[in-house]
Amino acid sequence: MKKLALGLLAVTLLCGCGTKEAKISMEEAKEAALKAFQGDIIQSNKDEDDGKVVYEFIIDNGPNRCEVEIDGNTGEVLKSELEDSRLRTVPQPSEEPSQESSQPQNSEEIITEDEAKEAALARSGAGSVVKSELDTDDGNVRYEIEIHDGNKEINVEVDAVTKEILHYEEEIID
Repeated sequence: MKKLALGLLAVTLLCGCGTKEAKISMEEAKEAALKAFQGDIIQSNKDEDDGKVVYEFIIDNGPNRCEVEIDGNTGEVLKSELEDSRLRTVPQPSEEPSQESSQPQNSEEIITEDEAKEAALARSGAGSVVKSELDTDDGNVRYEIEIHDGNKEINVEVDAVTKEILHYEEEIID
């Protein structure tokens, strides 16, 4: 009888350990996600990541989309990744070039690394730059900047010509 009881206990433990239940509901997670980024939720998902329940949302507010991950136990924002969904258009040359144009006409006229870091830090609000790299992606020159702020890792991509923030992502690091 003891062997049967021990066997049943072992089976129960083995089968029940892989499934975690969330302490917060999908609705509570949606509220937390919308506090992190305002807009319309266009996709939501409940997932398990490293044994923890994680709610994932894609939120659209018109010009931007953001992927937000919420901890299913605490309601804490684990990740907030901003994607600029606007299409970048190349200005067509005009017959009379404007001397008041704010856009550099030559693609070699890029901002300095310090200017890119300044833009990234202004967007993040705080932290220290730990890595900065100039990169060309699909013909666009950009700075990829990594910032650490406490337990957050922040990745920012800054257009090297316009100084526009192209991508912003925050992730909690353990």
